[in-house]
Amino acid sequence: MRHLSQRSTGAATPSDVLFVVQLDIYYAAEELARDPEHVHLVEHVEKMRRSYEAEEGRPIPSKEETLARRAAGAVSRLAAGSALVNPPV
Repeated sequence: MRHLSQRSTGAATPSDVLFVVQLDIYYAAEELARDPEHVHLVEHVEKMRRSYEAEEGRPIPSKEETLARRAAGAVSRLAAGSALVNPPV
């Protein structure tokens, strides 16, 4: 996973869009892992978290931080119309 790196034109790179989708997948897996029916996901969530922190040198942004950035418009331009990037509230 990579942090957002929008070009000066404001256009999102394919890597930016992929990063946002990866965050959505991570958050969904993290939420599902709390359900005893999906306890098998705990290991996968931990692997995703460790991988991100090793690569980026910082923790994965919280879902709340990401939603706040999206609400502020920092991420919404990345894939306008995508339900994964701009989930309905």
